[in-house]
Amino acid sequence: MDVPISIELHGLASRQPVTITATQTLQSNSRWRSQATFLTDEEGNVAVARQAPLWGSYEGVAAMGLIWSAERVRPGRLSPPEGWVMQPSFIHIEAVGTDGKRAEVTITRRTAGPGVTRQTIRTAGLVGVLFLPPDEGPILRFSSCTAAVGALDETKGAMLASHGYAAFNLAYFAQPGLPRALVNIPLEYFENAIRWMRAQPWLRDGFLAV
Repeated sequence: MDVPISIELHGLASRQPVTITATQTLQSNSRWRSQATFLTDEEGNVAVARQAPLWGSYEGVAAMGLIWSAERVRPGRLSPPEGWVMQPSFIHIEAVGTDGKRAEVTITRRTAGPGVTRQTIRTAGLVGVLFLPPDEGPILRFSSCTAAVGALDETKGAMLASHGYAAFNLAYFAQPGLPRALVNIPLEYFENAIRWMRAQPWLRDGFLAV
């Protein structure tokens, strides 16, 4: 998910406008759309990373402009299904020139990379989700214990594991078995989470970061 996308067009008419539409469908089934019109160069090419659009959802040169400028056109589920972060999202990119030429491609994006595993943790009074990278070698020497605000946000944990770091996303309120509001949260809860992480066999003598 954090790998930049390079969008280039070739073989269109020279010095003509071409409109690119990017439609993103996220794991929640929400849909987002952006659009920008570019001018082809003398050889009929467009490089989004090096050109500013004539007009559209964003201004200026931005390789990922079509991604971050998208606006929601369809709401998603109010409550995403369990393990949604392990599912891919999709970006459908379509380009249409003034001469009717058309090109399209669908890109698959993942928050959790190949081999990453997700485990729901409900033990020792803890509530959270543990993400482990595919290898149990030295790459696991760094682990992350991240706390979500309210609802458990699993995105960062899945992405850390995709880069080789075991990550425990720890919820501390507004979840079953935890305080309903962010009031009087006992610090011992976090101390307990640290002890639990240190007891895991894959951590060994690895560094634990919060």
